[in-house]
Amino acid sequence: MPKKILILTPFYLPNIGGAETFTYQLVQEAKKWEHVTILTLQGLRSRGKKYEEYYYKRGSLKIHRLRWLLKSQMGVWKGTPLVLSSVLVVQFLISTFFLTLKNHFHILHAQGLIGGMVAVILKKLFKVKVFITLLALYEFDKKPKWFQQISRWIFKSCDIIFVEGENGKRDIHTVCQSEKIRTFNHWVDQNLFKPPKQRLNDKIRVLFIGRPIPEKGRHIVEGAERLLNNPKYEFTYVENIPYKDLSKLYQMAHIVVVPSLYAEGYSRVVAEAASCGCAVITSDRGSLPEMVKDFGIVVEPTSNRIRYVLSGFDYNHLSHCAYLIAKRDFSSKNANVFLNEYSCGDYINDNTNV
Repeated sequence: MPKKILILTPFYLPNIGGAETFTYQLVQEAKKWEHVTILTLQGLRSRGKKYEEYYYKRGSLKIHRLRWLLKSQMGVWKGTPLVLSSVLVVQFLISTFFLTLKNHFHILHAQGLIGGMVAVILKKLFKVKVFITLLALYEFDKKPKWFQQISRWIFKSCDIIFVEGENGKRDIHTVCQSEKIRTFNHWVDQNLFKPPKQRLNDKIRVLFIGRPIPEKGRHIVEGAERLLNNPKYEFTYVENIPYKDLSKLYQMAHIVVVPSLYAEGYSRVVAEAASCGCAVITSDRGSLPEMVKDFGIVVEPTSNRIRYVLSGFDYNHLSHCAYLIAKRDFSSKNANVFLNEYSCGDYINDNTNV
């Protein structure tokens, strides 16, 4: 029997970003089998409908979008400030309470710590399972004690904790060492993200995709372009582009550079680029080396190092290698980590009519 699942996430489409796209992809798989409800926020630029409802052969999807009570652009791009976090917790807590009271969900699945706090507060009241997904490296060992204590309480109260790869598991080790942890890898729609029938080879096209913050390293790629100073290379920089248009950019590029200056979690840009048959160059930060170890080039994120690599490697060979490994490592089968946890186990609310 399909389960009733409430996904709590501050960010979802039409907002643009890795967390938004991940949640969208998760929902696309889960709605085929389960009754999925999303509680999220309206888009910052394009608000989207406040409520949407869809039914499928077995499952269903409902989307509830809340109005931003505080609107902070920097809060979206560079982590969530404490004041905004507090407002979001209260806002989500009230809305989740009434939604759960009405719908008798089996699982509350939080994306990130804000949703996780809301879910564990309501866990005992409604006797539901609580899952949490961490979509970043929080570097818990560097966080203040109060942050570690709150995180430890959230994780202790969760039934399942999903983290991005082995690096995500190591990151959470400071505050949680538990058999409840599940590692996962991202996946992409490989019917959409696939190599083009033919790439133009009149120039070597280099692509950077990332949010407009210094930590993403756009200025490093721009520096490499200036140092290279070669007309046979064409550089493209993209910040905010709708998900549906991304694949066309990758299909025009030969090389994608991800020069992050911080401990990046698993990068959807890497998965999408490799699936489209692009050669991938990443920095040596966070989970990027783990992610590209079988097909990419890892460098210190400086303009000179990236210029040096661009001017002297066989991108055609790496492109083919990236595509083959992406077919193996970034397919939708990775969603089974989540779907298996949704469908198995004896849920307290299983006697609820679905």
